[in-house]
Formats: sequence, C-alpha cells, structure tokens
Amino acid sequence: MVCPPQADKAYQTNQHLRERSVNKDEYCICDECGSKFLKSSSKMMTLCPECAHVLYGYPNCAHAFKNGRCIYCHWDGSQSEYVKRLKRTE
Repeated sequence: MVCPPQADKAYQTNQHLRERSVNKDEYCICDECGSKFLKSSSKMMTLCPECAHVLYGYPNCAHAFKNGRCIYCHWDGSQSEYVKRLKRTE
C-alpha cells in the first residue's frame, strides 16, 4: 500500500508521540476546549496540542482523524469560542 505524501509526513511528524505513548500514557481534559487528549502529546500539562498551539505557539500535532478522534493525540476537534475567534483572525 502506498501512502500519499501528506500521510507519510504526518506519520514522521508524530513519531515521537507514538514512541512516548506506548505504555505510559494518561488522558487529560483540556482546560480550554474540554477535549480529552493524551497527556504526552502536548507540551503543556492542561492544554491539548491544538489549544497549546493556537494560544501559545507550541508545535501542533499533525492531526489524522479516525472515528472522531486524532489517532496521535486523541483530540476530538473541540474548540472554545475564544480559540475559534483567534483562528478566524489569523
């Protein structure tokens, strides 16, 4: 099976997440958007990778969704009204 280039890039970008999450992952609830996420996937303890990226400029996950959740960080796509406004003004 041949993957499209963007899928391969997402796979490579998130390699560190897969390696870190093998046996020790915990779930957290994002303080901003309320989504459940894998603690090891974010640079911030209480924010999912998406909110940490939008609010503070941290690296974002290269999200790939399956069954309503990112397969790398487990974010469900939720966004607070504040984050939505910030994204509209970018």
